[in-house]
Formats: sequence, structure tokens, C-alpha cells
Amino acid sequence: MKLLLQNGKKYHSLGSNNYIELYVRIDLWYAKLLPQKHMYYRMLNRSTRKVKRLTKTNLRNDFKGTPFEKKIFAFLEHHHPYYKDKKKKNYKILESLGPN
Repeated sequence: MKLLLQNGKKYHSLGSNNYIELYVRIDLWYAKLLPQKHMYYRMLNRSTRKVKRLTKTNLRNDFKGTPFEKKIFAFLEHHHPYYKDKKKKNYKILESLGPN
């Protein structure tokens, strides 16, 4: 499992393709009560490569004006970004950004 350190926080890799990487971060402050698990993503083709929270709004803003804009918008109309295929056990957002 790949580990990313950014701003003093640890992000564990869940999967990637040629365009984005998905990460998970477990907030240890609340781990004693209820573990808070949040998903993040990082775009690989951008110069900043900053980790952002995986939300529909962030994905729409980041992919606006890219060749993948139509694919992401169509995917987000029907699915949540956290949607995982039950048979293959992988995240569908990574498959939605497949070849043109």
C-alpha cells in the first residue's frame, strides 16, 4: 500500500489510473469513539498535485474544461464518487476515466 505524506497527514492509497489517485485518511482524533474515514484524490496531470476531498463538487470543478469532463459529469449523475463495484472490489470512478 502506497503512503503519501502531505501537510503532516498520512494518506493511504486505494487505487489509481493515469489521471487520478484515490486516498483514504483515518482521523485518529476520533478513532477512540468512532473512526472517521475520509476519501481524498489527487490529479496526476496537474502541476500542484494537491490532495483534495473526494466530493462531487470538487471533481466537477477539477475536470471542467478537460477531455474527461463529459465522462465525469455522466458518472456523477448516477453514482456517488465513493461507489465501489461489489464483484471486482474496485472504485468505479477509476474505470469511468478509461480510454477515450
